[in-house]
Amino acid sequence: MKKYLVQIICLLMATNMFAEGEQCLVVLLKSGMQINLPVSEQPKITFDGTVMRVGDGDYQIENVRKWMVGDPDEIAQSVEDVRLEKSISYKDGILTLGSGEDVHVWNSAGIEMPVRLKNGQVDMTAWPQDVYLVKAGQETLKLRKR
Repeated sequence: MKKYLVQIICLLMATNMFAEGEQCLVVLLKSGMQINLPVSEQPKITFDGTVMRVGDGDYQIENVRKWMVGDPDEIAQSVEDVRLEKSISYKDGILTLGSGEDVHVWNSAGIEMPVRLKNGQVDMTAWPQDVYLVKAGQETLKLRKR
């Protein structure tokens, strides 16, 4: 995986380095943090185990959601689209999850609820009204069941 990530970054940087306009390497973390590094400064990107070093920052590879190379103004919508992506959602008592995620749900008293996952969904309709904390993969959702 590490080799694959390095190849993608190098390819993106090489194909965009000589394009006109202000080019940046934009790294978007799952936490929502965005890192913009001008390509003209040739940010150094290295990998050490599961750590991705970009410029002066160290980031766990699993926490990197997406990266792009281009004019920050032109890729702003792409970044916003990535930020809006959610792997878990809740509607009408049904919790829907992204594929292959471990899910844990706690009520407001801190008690972990028994979760029965069926077809990527958890049916919470029989659960009492409460505030629940849902953790699925790297994402956390706080929801209020009425």
